[in-house]
Amino acid sequence: MFIGPSIGEDAAVLTLNGEDVLVVHSDPISGALQYLGELSIIIPGNDIAVSGARPKYYTTTILLPEDSEKDEVLNRIIGGMRKAAGRINAVIIGGHTEYTSAVNHPIVISTAFGFTNREKIVKTGGARPGDVVIMTKYAGIEGTAILASDFTDWLLEQGVEASVIEEAKDLIDMVSVIEEAYLLAKMGIPNSMHDPTEGGIIGGVLEIAAASGVTIDLSVSNVPIHPLTLKLCDALGISPLRMLSSGSLIATVPPEIVDEALHLLKSLGVNVAVIGEVRQKDGDVLTRIIEGGKIKKELKDPYVEDEVMALWRRRR
Repeated sequence: MFIGPSIGEDAAVLTLNGEDVLVVHSDPISGALQYLGELSIIIPGNDIAVSGARPKYYTTTILLPEDSEKDEVLNRIIGGMRKAAGRINAVIIGGHTEYTSAVNHPIVISTAFGFTNREKIVKTGGARPGDVVIMTKYAGIEGTAILASDFTDWLLEQGVEASVIEEAKDLIDMVSVIEEAYLLAKMGIPNSMHDPTEGGIIGGVLEIAAASGVTIDLSVSNVPIHPLTLKLCDALGISPLRMLSSGSLIATVPPEIVDEALHLLKSLGVNVAVIGEVRQKDGDVLTRIIEGGKIKKELKDPYVEDEVMALWRRRR
């Protein structure tokens, strides 16, 4: 075992023979309905990619409530899985479907497998003092698509226009980070990479800091946020920095090659921003929130309550 279970690490890595390794990650998708199938492929695939490999194979377990509309729900999930797997040239090789009283809403647990050379492996816990923290795309991409598709009624009640909600649903097409993560790993650029899911950008930065044994200064005013995300979050009174953010890749890069990293990502048509810097560990502080050049808050706990998951708990 090259990489085993650890806080913040995105995948397990097993040595096969010589320099070849198998990268494995399993993830339950419990915070979505409409895009459950798509996310059950994309999210575990992202975790494989930020470890330096391409997701190639999947197994999946689908758990459905006994009283669910069997054909409609199952067909929607499977259709979404097939669509997402085809888009990334991956294959679903097996799994299990079950109707059970143990769940009150559909849940899909997928395991993704990828292969690479051990020299290309990137750890969440590889951030080093002096590294520059960069992120791609926008904060809260995944959460925005889920809000638009599964909380439509709440948004309409808060006065959000139907056309805005429909447009926000399309952000689901931005949730994969496979291409940008794989390119950076292939070129040997990042010291660490991470796919920020629950807890959003703040949660993702905290996990990198905890796994790496460092403190990270996060300049929140530099974090890009899509206008649609702002509209939905403002309507519901939640923070886009603390909501499901798959679709954004967080990486730490040595300062002498950060320009190369930015150029590579922009060559893919991916917008990218510098959002912070890795520091030597400062006591038990994991992340310092920086606004206007000043420290506004020091975070010591790697756990962040996710805004979208909190909404689900209220709804259910």
